[in-house]
Amino acid sequence: MAGLVYKAGQVTGGDADRTVSMLLNQLTEWSSVTGSTLSDPNYRVGVGRPGTDLGWGQNGFQSEYQDRDPNSMNQVRHFAFYLSAGHQLGIGAVSGLYLHEGSISSSNGDVRLGEVAIQWGADFDGNYRKLAQDIWHDLCGQQSSMNLP
Repeated sequence: MAGLVYKAGQVTGGDADRTVSMLLNQLTEWSSVTGSTLSDPNYRVGVGRPGTDLGWGQNGFQSEYQDRDPNSMNQVRHFAFYLSAGHQLGIGAVSGLYLHEGSISSSNGDVRLGEVAIQWGADFDGNYRKLAQDIWHDLCGQQSSMNLP
């Protein structure tokens, strides 16, 4: 996820709105967090049928951010959507997270991941290098800095 955020930021020249939009459109089936418009299926990656691991899954995420439901283990997709929700709607998007996940408990991996992603999305100003490092450290649990060119 950290690498994807870094690459999206590079491609969009650090434009916050375009970076987040690119992540949403390519890593989920949505082009808007309102769920009213689908993204172009010709450009999506990592979105498939529930329970299908298309190489994204939850590999690399610390255990507290992982989902135990085998039909809902695409944490990259979840992160991209909730990052976008936070960026487009602000921190108030957390109420939608709780409603969608049916829980307010941070012991639920999707809820914990969503809370973090929404906050980062609300705060995201285009500094994709910082966001990539935050993901690398906080979500992936890496101690060293991510090697970015």
